[in-house]
Amino acid sequence: MRQSLDLFEAAGQGHVALATTARRYMELMEQEAQDKPSGHISADAPAIYPLQSSGGGGTHRISEFSWPRVVALAQAAPPEARLLYGLIGATAYHLGGQEAPSPAFLCQAFATALRSMGLEGRVIPSMLRVIRGDDEPLPLPEWRLPPTVTANGEILGHMVVWCEDAGRLVDPSLLLGQSRFGPGAAEHEIFRAPAVLPAPGLNALLGFRPATHREGYLLAYEFHLDWEEHLGGVLTRLDEAAIARFARVLATSATLAAATDPHA
Repeated sequence: MRQSLDLFEAAGQGHVALATTARRYMELMEQEAQDKPSGHISADAPAIYPLQSSGGGGTHRISEFSWPRVVALAQAAPPEARLLYGLIGATAYHLGGQEAPSPAFLCQAFATALRSMGLEGRVIPSMLRVIRGDDEPLPLPEWRLPPTVTANGEILGHMVVWCEDAGRLVDPSLLLGQSRFGPGAAEHEIFRAPAVLPAPGLNALLGFRPATHREGYLLAYEFHLDWEEHLGGVLTRLDEAAIARFARVLATSATLAAATDPHA
């Protein structure tokens, strides 16, 4: 987040909403570190929701994302975006310590949670390349494929969620890269939080290929509405009831984070 803020400020865009949110979040986390001892766990933190298998891959579990970080992320956002940022943090929080779900399951649950809070959310199939400074992409070939179910039940492909009301594009699936690059890998930090990009309209998304930086790497996106039929076929293979349950948990946690006083 520090790198994203530096890029906004270098471009003379330190006043835009994403930069303001990043700046406020870092201020709150710095104050959190000063006010509370290491290892502090909020009494209000919800229990982690255990996920069942949903066709995810990778060999490593997702790293923990503390509840105070969720609250700080929600409270750093402008009032009209607090539920969305609470949901972003809640997603990272509830994945912590668990095996990675499939990107289709995660994005569908995220979009369902948005809708349950009165916000619009649409899952969009996409390609994502994570590129090093030497222009070599990380070995994540499954993120450049249409949504697909393999013979062994693993779900490939990459998806993002367009949040119309907030004018944001959120990539919760980025978290799942941790299953490929464990805590000891230099690339691990790239995948510690979802990516958020400005996205005022769907037509604007389809007319260009946005990119952002994370930990010295370039995240380069390409959106494919022409893959929605593939996505629909994948979604029919998922447990709708399990998606709905996880979405309710995410929405409840997001609402709690948005309403919590970070200084309490």
